Amino acid sequence: MWFLGLVVLSTNLELLIIQDDVITKDDLKSRFLSEGPQSWHILSEPILNFEGSIVEEYVLLNRVAQNRVRRLHYKLIHDRGLKLVELSLLPSSVVGNATGMNPRYSFGVSRSSESAAESDPFHVYAFSTDTDSGPGHTLSIYQSYLEVSYRIGSMTLDSIVNHPEFELRDIRAVDHNGRAMVRVEFTRSTKNEPPYKYWAILNPDECWAVYQCQEHVSWGTITYTVEYGSSFDGVPFPSKMVFVDADQSGQSVNEHHMSYDEPKKCDAPSKQFTLGAYGLPEPGSAGGGGSWLTASTLFAIGGVLGLSGGIVLWIVSRIRKT
Repeated sequence: MWFLGLVVLSTNLELLIIQDDVITKDDLKSRFLSEGPQSWHILSEPILNFEGSIVEEYVLLNRVAQNRVRRLHYKLIHDRGLKLVELSLLPSSVVGNATGMNPRYSFGVSRSSESAAESDPFHVYAFSTDTDSGPGHTLSIYQSYLEVSYRIGSMTLDSIVNHPEFELRDIRAVDHNGRAMVRVEFTRSTKNEPPYKYWAILNPDECWAVYQCQEHVSWGTITYTVEYGSSFDGVPFPSKMVFVDADQSGQSVNEHHMSYDEPKKCDAPSKQFTLGAYGLPEPGSAGGGGSWLTASTLFAIGGVLGLSGGIVLWIVSRIRKT
């Protein structure tokens, strides 16, 4: 029996060698660069018309701090220019904060305290007719949580590969948890700064979806691990994502855990994406400015869901650093 086992092992190794001879690095590189961008476009399709929730926990390691757990409920209808993310601080189910967008404006609203009740009124803390700035930028951060299957840090994989200073350093077939995948290493340069370094483990059989990746930043590394438990219209959709911040010595300092609910198509009416949905007057209506807070109160109101000014700055700094 042991002899038969050696024969089988030898045969398997020979097949692997044959496969390696056939699938060269040049072949993998060609497939990655040609198939990747189109595949990542397919991965982006589920969130164009999406409704679902993420439970998010931010863990401060090696510090005395109370970890916060919150639920982010998404409603996105891309072709109508509608986006909405409502936040509640668990275990409460009361929405304490919402950021939304419609074709006319983007907005942020919040209740007045962390222990908000359904009867507490909402106030406007941010408003802009430029949907790409202010609340619109906040929505882009929230949307990045849905893009983890084709994103590394602040950039999607297609934008990295299409960057003029993109350089593919290495690509090879690897075994990842018993499954055949591809590991790529690459850099992206920017003016007056050292090149950003990345590696990623991708599954070509699932639209080159990210299973694990790492980016090097000035203060250390950020490592992302993604799990998939469901599909949305046949497209892989994440069920869990963990990213770990490590300092330059390799010591983990922060962890960010996200668990994804089963997604579904969004068919919400347009009025849910307006200030009126939160009992507030629409821009230009009578008394439209009476109950609004100025945008300068953003960090104070941020405390409603445990997002202190420091954590808000941390989120913004992550986006800017990458």
